[in-house]
Amino acid sequence: MTLAADPPRPPDLTTTVPPVDETTRPESEHREEIETMFANGAWARAFGEWTEHTDLTAEDWAIVLDLGLVDEFDFWWNADDGRIEYDPPTIPDDWEDDDRYAALDSFAQVSAIDDALDGLGQVVQDLLEQEYADWNTEEPSDQPE
Repeated sequence: MTLAADPPRPPDLTTTVPPVDETTRPESEHREEIETMFANGAWARAFGEWTEHTDLTAEDWAIVLDLGLVDEFDFWWNADDGRIEYDPPTIPDDWEDDDRYAALDSFAQVSAIDDALDGLGQVVQDLLEQEYADWNTEEPSDQPE
């Protein structure tokens, strides 16, 4: 299935505040560089690739946009693991009790949106790692030169 949609504005990563509990996210780096990669086409390319394979409907995508969920994505370089990480937005468990989510009508729909946004994050992560980011550095050698 293909979703016919224009790429939304990429998330603003430089204003994202990492969680207080640093055990869930090691020190992050390169947010500004990732935003530059987005501005240079990585976001639009990844979004285009994702739309070709997502099962998300146009109605569900409209809900994502109305809720501003794309703005809640976070991408960062995890120096400890040597890779780009992402945190996709999710619809809260109490969505039924919040008028903000009135357009949602089932757990299946919420799950489909959450899964699709995770899929978008994965496509973005993969593209950045494969074609844009080159931050892997070799470990220093213990051998004298």
